[in-house]
Amino acid sequence: MRKLTLLFALCGAGALVGCSGSSTTDGGTTGSTGSTGDAGNNGDDDGGFIAVSGTVALNPVVGAAIDAGLFTGTIPAFAGETLFIDEPLIATAQGVEAGRLATSTLDSSGTFDVPLVPLENIQIGLVATIAGKSDDGGYLPCEDTNPPAFCDDYARSVSLVYENFRPTADVTGVPILGVPVQFTELLSANLGLAQGEHLLDKGFVIGYVVQSDGGPLAGATFDDHGQAHQIIYLDDTLNPNANATSTNKFGMFLVVAPGQPSPSTTYGIVNHPEFGCHRLGSNKGTVLSLVYDGARPGIACQ
Repeated sequence: MRKLTLLFALCGAGALVGCSGSSTTDGGTTGSTGSTGDAGNNGDDDGGFIAVSGTVALNPVVGAAIDAGLFTGTIPAFAGETLFIDEPLIATAQGVEAGRLATSTLDSSGTFDVPLVPLENIQIGLVATIAGKSDDGGYLPCEDTNPPAFCDDYARSVSLVYENFRPTADVTGVPILGVPVQFTELLSANLGLAQGEHLLDKGFVIGYVVQSDGGPLAGATFDDHGQAHQIIYLDDTLNPNANATSTNKFGMFLVVAPGQPSPSTTYGIVNHPEFGCHRLGSNKGTVLSLVYDGARPGIACQ
């Protein structure tokens, strides 16, 4: 963990957003990669900062849909997009601005390094969000003759960074996945939503299950633990399949309007303990890329 040698000026004792300022740091140790990381504490030690670094890429489900000829929309460049580091429980309960911890502007390299992410207000973990030109993720229709500018950009695309309450070391090698607004509009149309209705209005999850060779895992079933989420399995043309109970050849499933994540509830894949479990949640106007990958397992299932 990186430690400050020049203290930041505080915004106030109960501030939810990290304050800006200047500092110098000593060399930090590198934590475990991805969302698992080291075992975090549960808020007993206030203060301190860590770094979060990784790469940005197109969500693999979108890339597979392009390769299959099912999606021909615009793929925006990452350069110039804003990357936000947020606390997910605060962000879903009080709004994304309240949960905001740090920001960075992406360049064309596909990598990022956010050096000073404050630990004080982390409740259950960290997420990273790529946001395009629309602050709210975009509620206006994209199918109009003159659609808004954000329709050719990324939706407010959220990826898990760290899930074990509070990190105790820098978090490195984090994959952040972007989902174009146009792809969310394709899914909305395929699901038969009424004119002017959009999945982004509800907030939703694109689940992606990865097999051991790195490719998508068909036939995987999301374990909802009886929580009655709206889970949708699609066929191989990305249309809903009411009779399906598992992932298509793209290894994907959807969860619509999951709401706020629970600190004590996690979700896994049936008969696949190697994936571990993840928390589940999404604001309206956002899409969460939820990846189940044995090479980067989630936290303990609860």
